[in-house]
Amino acid sequence: MNDGLRGAYAAQTRGGGGGGARRRASPRAGGAAPAAAGAAEAARAPAPAERLEDVLGAEAAVAAMREAVVEPLAHARSYAELGVDGPRGVLVHGPPGCGKTFLGRSVAGSAAADVPGLAYFEVAAPDLGSGPEAEQQLALLLESARSAAPALVLLDDLDALLGTGSDKKGGETHARRLSSRLCGLLDALPSTKNGDAAVVVVVATSREADAVDARLRRFGRFEREVGVGAPDKEARAALLERHLPARRSGAIDVDGIAQKCPGWAGADIIQLANAAGAGCVRRGGVVDGVSQADVEAALSSVAPSFMRSGFAKRPEVDWNLDVGGINDVREALRASILAPIRDPKRFEALGVPLPSGVLLYGPPGCGKTLVARAVAAAAAANFISVKGPELLDKYVGESERAVRSLFARARASAPCIILFDEIDALAPRRGGGPLGVSSGTSSEASGVTDRVVNQLLTELDGLESRGRVYVVAATNRPELVDPAVLRPGRVDKLLYVPLPSPDDRVAILKAATRRATLSEDVDLDIIGRDARAEGFSGADLAAVVRDAGLAALDAGAAALTQANFVGALGRVAPSVSRADAEAYAAADERLRTRGRRS
Repeated sequence: MNDGLRGAYAAQTRGGGGGGARRRASPRAGGAAPAAAGAAEAARAPAPAERLEDVLGAEAAVAAMREAVVEPLAHARSYAELGVDGPRGVLVHGPPGCGKTFLGRSVAGSAAADVPGLAYFEVAAPDLGSGPEAEQQLALLLESARSAAPALVLLDDLDALLGTGSDKKGGETHARRLSSRLCGLLDALPSTKNGDAAVVVVVATSREADAVDARLRRFGRFEREVGVGAPDKEARAALLERHLPARRSGAIDVDGIAQKCPGWAGADIIQLANAAGAGCVRRGGVVDGVSQADVEAALSSVAPSFMRSGFAKRPEVDWNLDVGGINDVREALRASILAPIRDPKRFEALGVPLPSGVLLYGPPGCGKTLVARAVAAAAAANFISVKGPELLDKYVGESERAVRSLFARARASAPCIILFDEIDALAPRRGGGPLGVSSGTSSEASGVTDRVVNQLLTELDGLESRGRVYVVAATNRPELVDPAVLRPGRVDKLLYVPLPSPDDRVAILKAATRRATLSEDVDLDIIGRDARAEGFSGADLAAVVRDAGLAALDAGAAALTQANFVGALGRVAPSVSRADAEAYAAADERLRTRGRRS
């Protein structure tokens, strides 16, 4: 807690404590008024120099803040004459580093330019303390703002103050008591509907809107919610251009650099600019200035915030070198995911909705996960890999919360690809399914998965716009996936990944051995078309390469020979039986005849 607020709290408690002291003391008696003045002195700050025009890449958020904060403050008298109540509170939410605090200060600076004499208060919510002390400080802070109205209060990191608490006292957590106290304080603020032209607007920031008590998110309190996400490519380029040192060695391709930073928060871009400047100092090139090479080197040293928030590192899988065969699947994914990510304006110009999701199904080991990772790498998009059971939790509501949080993180760092591996475990047929296919789970487990499926359907429907979030799901058992997940508008593009053909086997062997040392007698065409390789999956062919390598090591050879591969073919057995392969082909035929396959 800052010293002024601490002193105000001490003065108030010496006067008898709590609201009783405030009720007994009058401004003339010098009781609560000096305490309130102390709080105002501590939290009150000069109007920020930032303006809403300085915010890059968040046009919708800027417009919403101007409408919810600047206009009601600037036209408070007109609101009062009409008897219209303007917003009292605005909740700004988004991931760390996206500019929530900067947006709050910018709207305060713009409001101060339009409202002469506007009082500005800024405080980090955790600095208010905890428990009863925090209740007192909240009351003092808002009372100070009310006495100095018109005023704007910025409560930073409100979720840290009102987070869920486990210490119970009197049957109620401190967090709930704080929320209740803040509800009452917001309700007591001046209202233009009652003719008050000197109003107070409270702007609060939070990492997640759901972290704030629902009672605070209704009309008359924090009735407006403004989401701030990661900047788009144009905004990233503008941020980089603004924060890179003016002294430069040659031209810097800021657009190309921005293309390599999808989903980076504004703070990450600033860190990149600083790291490039530091690299310039280390190499002694201060006179010449920052170069393109300095920025490129900084890209590998900066860890963006999304990687610390549950995102996987961008896969190091080359679309052309590491993926062999399955050309039809690759072309379909190129049209469904790569094209929208690389050229979204083309889809917008045509008025065509962006593709929703893709289901990859087929025998195990045929490269479904590999091709999904290759798509994420080729698209230069953020990537989240989720194994089906990872989101399931035995506690009621936690699984649904995990699904909501997953899509929220993806939206905040779009463009983003979510890979649901083994989706049949996450979204099985509810209640056994109308076709009599049972997942074999208990009624309790079925209830959990049913709720998860419902939440997943809600996110896929985009009740809150998913934006540029693309879903790629993979499964070996498509008949176990709930049909509602696969309907048009959700995961609606179904792609069968079959066992590789002879040509595909050759391509897979070439991809699997591109880093291996091969002798001159090795002919991968012969190996891939060998009758013993019939029915081999991609994973089986990788096992052949691995077995051949072990044989070469045992023999002390410096390279893999044709004999090593021939011997490996005799030792490795196909992982998918002929009967299973025929069953997968029949399942694909059923899906195609039902018109479910794109």
